[in-house]
Amino acid sequence: QPGVVLLAGKTGSGKSTVGNHILGGNSFRESSSLNSETKEVSFFEGRWGSENVIVGDSPGLLDSDRQDREFLSNLVNLLAKIPKNTLQMVIICIPLTDTRANFTYLAMMDQLELIFGKSLWKNCIFITTMENQLKDNNLAKERFREWNEWLQNNPHLNGQPIKICNFVYGKPESLCSAREYFSTLPK
Repeated sequence: QPGVVLLAGKTGSGKSTVGNHILGGNSFRESSSLNSETKEVSFFEGRWGSENVIVGDSPGLLDSDRQDREFLSNLVNLLAKIPKNTLQMVIICIPLTDTRANFTYLAMMDQLELIFGKSLWKNCIFITTMENQLKDNNLAKERFREWNEWLQNNPHLNGQPIKICNFVYGKPESLCSAREYFSTLPK
């Protein structure tokens, strides 16, 4: 039975693009704007490396187009469709175009922890996105460092080691560390 990977993040953070790169196709609708392209939770089955996987794409948390209650309802509906105990990984997408973490990210982490419990963070990886939109490698490296530091000090993570990698659009190999981590998680 394939493991399930759930993509989470705010509107415009690159969740659908990451999902398409994981599956190697164009399963999810993508947008280059900050408007939400994903209107409801959807999932597609495919392969990630040598592993069978179901990838679930969610509307943005704290989305400009929808209320959090609607998001939570959609997420619960998605989870009801997933075979029990198959949620293997949660990927939280963080765009490097965001200059700093703010209340939005803490609220998103609160909601995810409320649904999945504190054990969520053991099977979570943070993926920074949108490096190509910065057009400055030094700035991209600095933002990645800042996000890594913010996550290290985040009270939700209670000092546990975090998993973080950077996704570069058009370079699926940039998700290799996420794929390797996925393959080590219990099925």
